[in-house]
Amino acid sequence: MITATVAGAWIFAKFPKLRTPRQLAQNKNFWFRIALSHIPPRDERFEYERDIGMAAIPHVLAHTTLRVAGDPPSLDFFFPERWMSTQEEQAFVYRLMSHPQLTGLPLVRVDIVTKSPLLIGSFIRDDILIISDQEKK
Repeated sequence: MITATVAGAWIFAKFPKLRTPRQLAQNKNFWFRIALSHIPPRDERFEYERDIGMAAIPHVLAHTTLRVAGDPPSLDFFFPERWMSTQEEQAFVYRLMSHPQLTGLPLVRVDIVTKSPLLIGSFIRDDILIISDQEKK
């Protein structure tokens, strides 16, 4: 029997399955699920996840065509700060929320795993899942 593993599944399983009433009111068509990782990005637990979302970052920042799939459509980013300058990190969430391709969709789920205070600063504590060093050992 062959077992298939989906990259990031061990983290995605920890995310909430539904949006809170505050999230529904605040971001009508975006559902941000943010994970603050206390595990370094180069840790072997992230072997298959390290580059997830890397190719989409330039498209988000430049507002060019994105490949978005799923129901609801979703974008996943693991440690996007590894591929951005400080200025790009500060603008990233705004550029996502103002992307012309995404604003027309009824709902877009955005999952971000990060260590960046610049990215986390765009959200309140209730939106952030903390992943400790004890996870997936």
